[in-house]
Amino acid sequence: MDDVRAELLLSSRGDDITDISVKKRGRFYRGFMPDLMAEDSISKTIELSRNGLMQMLPEALFYREEFLRENVTDADTEKTKKEELKTQKQLCSVFFEGFDTIFAKHEIRIHNIIGTTEYERESILLREIYGIEISQERNMLIRKLALLLLESDTIKGNIPLIAFYLRAIMNVKVSYSISTQTMCENKYLGGTQKESKIRSAHFKRVLFVLYIEDLSSEEYRNLMDQYEDFFIFLEKWFLPYDCDVDYRIKDYHKRFVLGDSLTLDYNTQFLS
Repeated sequence: MDDVRAELLLSSRGDDITDISVKKRGRFYRGFMPDLMAEDSISKTIELSRNGLMQMLPEALFYREEFLRENVTDADTEKTKKEELKTQKQLCSVFFEGFDTIFAKHEIRIHNIIGTTEYERESILLREIYGIEISQERNMLIRKLALLLLESDTIKGNIPLIAFYLRAIMNVKVSYSISTQTMCENKYLGGTQKESKIRSAHFKRVLFVLYIEDLSSEEYRNLMDQYEDFFIFLEKWFLPYDCDVDYRIKDYHKRFVLGDSLTLDYNTQFLS
């Protein structure tokens, strides 16, 4: 704990810094001491082994360089001058304690702001860049997927990688298939039928298949409804504009037994 800064210790303990008094004794006041050198809970005083304002200013502002050498004729005079110098230094220290306390409180507040910002980094970036308030999103799957937006430059359009992340987020086995769809439009230009023009547009269709077994018909419908917003979000943020996304939930291991309930497009299979 010797290398831990005082701001971290005070913040982690939740100490009230309103009434504390801070004394910065200097970086090498007692050799190599911990940053938070001493505490007094009664007087609400803490001592830090770091330089304060007084240690940063030139000593010539407070003491004359020749003070200890002037008019020194014997040991008693030298001792007296040392005591005067010590008293003067203590008075200066008391004067600067007020400034050091103000600066130390600012340092603690800045530490807390930085800590909060680092903790909420993803939320801040999603709000400022994409306009997404992730804290207000109730769908946990969308919240997990939204965090990947910060790495979307390497994920967007990469179908195999997207399927990998879907497996991790949804905790189910996922497969995908890609097909090309053609949309045709017959534009009539007037006159005879030969003057009409057929325009076609090609776009990709990605189908994600989620393998979830032993669902009742009601559970199947509920999951299909729950996943709808998730895949809308996926299509909007992670796939190109000309790519259509669809999803299915399948149970290919369900055996057909007469009398068992089957759900269309879930656990029904064509016999070959």
